[in-house]
Amino acid sequence: MKFAYNSNGWRGTPIDRAIDRLARLGYEAIEIAPLRGQFGPESWTSAEASRLKRIVADASMTICNLHAGSRGLIADEHALMAIAPASRAARIDLIQRAIDFAAALGTDLVCLTSGPLPLASSIGDAWSRLVDGLEVCAEYARPRGIRIALEPEPELFIKSVFEFLELRRRLGDWVEIGLNLDIGHSQLWIGVS
Repeated sequence: MKFAYNSNGWRGTPIDRAIDRLARLGYEAIEIAPLRGQFGPESWTSAEASRLKRIVADASMTICNLHAGSRGLIADEHALMAIAPASRAARIDLIQRAIDFAAALGTDLVCLTSGPLPLASSIGDAWSRLVDGLEVCAEYARPRGIRIALEPEPELFIKSVFEFLELRRRLGDWVEIGLNLDIGHSQLWIGVS
């Protein structure tokens, strides 16, 4: 087991400085959580992956995963559950780019969130669109050796382990899709239940 830290805790700090500081604090791994203005999708290139891998290795750390579910990477309306097909396609494109970037970084895990329930969407339709979108992403991830972990977050459609278990039931045999359990978010959910 290695102690890891999510880079979103260092918002506004260049990613290389954040890695250096985390290494000095004794962390052994980092969850890269891209944020616009710090390390957004526009910088997901093979050259940037090589540079980042070198910085992490020089800090004697590893990259445990790429978290592509941060709000602000793409508008909330571009969710896997969006009603408009073009909006769902935009999210799928972002996730597929994250899968490619994770592979270039040398990590085998991409974390996501469900996003909020779209306005004017029925629960049943939202479930269907979420499952369909995750299946498309899993099909893309499988030959690249990447797994997907969904993180429940308060105020999102998948907000607790209970919704995740329902998602897992609906997904069936997709072993590439698992749970990213953020114990801090779990406590937030318990606190409001």
